[in-house]
Amino acid sequence: MAVTTVASGLREQVWDDKFFEEYHRASRFVRYTGTSENSIIQVKNGLGKMGGDSITYSVVNRLKQSATRGAVTLAGNEEQLKQRSQRVYVELVRNGVEIDTKTEQIKTGIDLRNAAKNALSTWAKRTLRDDTIDAFMSIDGVKFADADATARNTWLTNNADRVLFGAMKSNASSNVWATAAGQIDNSADKLTPGAISLMKEIAKDADPYISPVTVNEDEEWFVLFVSNLGMRDLKNNTDLMQANRDAWTRGEKNPLFTGGDLMWDGVIIKEIPEIPKVASSIQIAPAFFCGAQALGMAYAQTTRSVEDTPRDYGRLRPIGIEEIRKVEKLRFGTHPTQDTTTPKDWGLVTGWFAAVSSA
Repeated sequence: MAVTTVASGLREQVWDDKFFEEYHRASRFVRYTGTSENSIIQVKNGLGKMGGDSITYSVVNRLKQSATRGAVTLAGNEEQLKQRSQRVYVELVRNGVEIDTKTEQIKTGIDLRNAAKNALSTWAKRTLRDDTIDAFMSIDGVKFADADATARNTWLTNNADRVLFGAMKSNASSNVWATAAGQIDNSADKLTPGAISLMKEIAKDADPYISPVTVNEDEEWFVLFVSNLGMRDLKNNTDLMQANRDAWTRGEKNPLFTGGDLMWDGVIIKEIPEIPKVASSIQIAPAFFCGAQALGMAYAQTTRSVEDTPRDYGRLRPIGIEEIRKVEKLRFGTHPTQDTTTPKDWGLVTGWFAAVSSA
């Protein structure tokens, strides 16, 4: 009697899908990631089926024109529908390990994948997290550390209505990034509830304005990702602590005791310890105040396991993972007719605050 077995290729696909789901689920950004335009990090898949090296994100700006009323003719007075687009170019991201199958007593490809799973999952999670932070900090598509003074100044000029350096918007009035950062001191310019409310005001007044994330049909929220020192300063603020003691469930599940997310003025505050600090007149760190479509995460190929040719008569077997993707800040042009000229960060207010370590 012939016994039907599951083909190894099918088993590999099941492993790949499970691996992709598990490491994404472990990401600190996962609850803010989704495929809809209402997501802070909007995911687009499927480029591999269509071919090409990029995925295009698009938006249609809000209509602003006043209503035509009464007997006034509408023909000839229509408002132009402004469409904006951004192409996100994907890249191959991969890593691998080599396993001694004789020492580990592992005989099959599936077992090799299980043996390497934890190490590769940790690496993939860390890499996606770091790529996400790099995207938040990026200067018009260039890593922050690689952007020169001219690029930073141009970015600041183009995004003057969606940045905050310290406690006052006027700190950035020079449109020179180094000058604005140099205005931050360690007494008046720490991250505070007042600064969070000011960033919310900036987001709503920005042009184009930054859309909050909508849940339960009409409930609107923003999300603020902060460094560990930014969270420390917030937790030292009596107003925010009192608000969270009163607003949340009392007892051991309160985030004040668990180290979880905080809330203030319709803003969820989440600590990302890996957000880097930057040297200026003092040490400073960014805080990312996010609405919908702050970042794009484009996939041409989700995680796939791969093997290379065994060495040393089959004793050494390389096993790896790869994906083709890119995480990038969404930026749309503000030129009247050219949709990629003079780009602005679409769903993001970037704040910079004092982040000085305790003595």
